[in-house]
Amino acid sequence: MSMGMRELSGEKVNYEGGIGRFELLKGAVAWRWHSPSGKPKFSFHLCGLASLREALALSRNTMSILESITRTEDYDAVIDITPSLPAGRAVGIRHFCAMDPGREDGSTGKRRFMVSAFYPGVLDRDAPRARLVDLLYPRVDDALELLARESGLGETDKGFAFEHLKTLALRAQRGLALQGSAARPVLIHYPGGQSHRMSNAAVCEALASRGFVVLALDAPRDAPAVVFPDGCMVTPPAPDDENHIWPRIADVRFLLDQLEEMSAAFFDGCLDPGRVGMFGHSRGGYLSNICAVEDSRIRAAANMDGFLWGIWTQHGTGLNEFSPEFVQRARSLATPILRLKSDPGSEEKAQLRFEEESCDFGGDFILVALHGWEHRDFATTPWLSGAAADFAGNVRHPVAPAARVELLTGLLADFFGTYLMGLRTQMAMLDEGDVGMDVFFRCDMPAGP
Repeated sequence: MSMGMRELSGEKVNYEGGIGRFELLKGAVAWRWHSPSGKPKFSFHLCGLASLREALALSRNTMSILESITRTEDYDAVIDITPSLPAGRAVGIRHFCAMDPGREDGSTGKRRFMVSAFYPGVLDRDAPRARLVDLLYPRVDDALELLARESGLGETDKGFAFEHLKTLALRAQRGLALQGSAARPVLIHYPGGQSHRMSNAAVCEALASRGFVVLALDAPRDAPAVVFPDGCMVTPPAPDDENHIWPRIADVRFLLDQLEEMSAAFFDGCLDPGRVGMFGHSRGGYLSNICAVEDSRIRAAANMDGFLWGIWTQHGTGLNEFSPEFVQRARSLATPILRLKSDPGSEEKAQLRFEEESCDFGGDFILVALHGWEHRDFATTPWLSGAAADFAGNVRHPVAPAARVELLTGLLADFFGTYLMGLRTQMAMLDEGDVGMDVFFRCDMPAGP
């Protein structure tokens, strides 16, 4: 395979702020902050994406990789937004553009979507950290300007907000080699509606550190902004008649079709297509359920506080809004389902929910209602999510508490570890212990070690 490489230019721009002065190098994405006296105080690289390596394409040009090759001179101003990884472990990250030549899309021509892969990496303390704004490359500034258009921030405050956002860093590192040669179970993560593929980066990192390869998706007109390697940027709103279920299901199934080729080209053949799970928040949650019904390659699915079937109904679960054939497939489905719910108000309400929803599935079904949790608590990096008017508030609260991340990760790792990795003694979540949650289940797994 051939590689193409393009260096970005280094045009210098001054930004006058209320305190001191910012000196930005466009393209090379480096900047210095000067004190009011004019003396340079510190300098660092914001995004570090100094080069673009495209063209590593799979057969039929269906998947291409966007690699980050960086200079890492100074990270003094990095702001961590995801919890530390366990000692001695590392997580790598790579970004891909998927194109399905068999489908048309009003925004991208042939249907395209972005995928970020989190994977267990070989420890390398010198490898550059990923930045949250990497998902907006190569149009970071344009995308931020668009996202902030209804924020009400003045130009000075907006400029400071942008530079703050560019310092937010993940624990995942760019360019790490995959750790080991063992076959790895794969988890597909689909974010909530109007959220981006990094909206649960902390959970994706934590799951990768435990041995999973996590593939997080962005869909055109669903995420607040999807930026492709060629600079094409797609934003909402979607057309009034756009279906929010089936095109996204087709994206996931297309990704599953490419999994073996993707594994061979980029992951040393270590992705195990026989051990695939899917999880998501809100819209991503009900898409996980539906994908499990539609595609037997999904061996376990977790719905984090989404409608059960993507349809709000005053009575019932919404399953009867689907075709009789779909209803029959769902009710005979043997794929295990994990249902994480925000606080329903009482244990009795949680039990009623379980009794109603468990009837929609034929296999193992587990419902966990988390005390005190709200819908938004299932996303761990919310700043790019929701309406543009939320931009200013989300800048101030870009990260979830570590305890929440730990609980979410523990529940998901417990579930997928049991059903994809054969760790049948790890269903500790069936024992509520001291955690504030109500657990209901219909399965033959043991309740705890």
